[in-house]
Amino acid sequence: MLIDPLGQRPRQILPGRKIQHPSHWSPDGRYLLLTLLDEDGSMPWASLAVYRLSDGAITSIGDPGYTSLDDAGREWVLMGPQH
Repeated sequence: MLIDPLGQRPRQILPGRKIQHPSHWSPDGRYLLLTLLDEDGSMPWASLAVYRLSDGAITSIGDPGYTSLDDAGREWVLMGPQH
């Protein structure tokens, strides 16, 4: 669930999906890094994904499997303008 700081307008994200670990916000607050379990929530298959808050789009990153069970070592990287 996403809830604004005043506790208003709760919004469920990814209904029916299971998130394995705490989510990590992007530095600009527009994305979440998630570890999603497979559809039935069983182990050991999981996948890392980026969730865009503006429209709910999900982008998988990496290959699903046992090694995707946590997001250890993953960080958001900010890049400046490319010249």
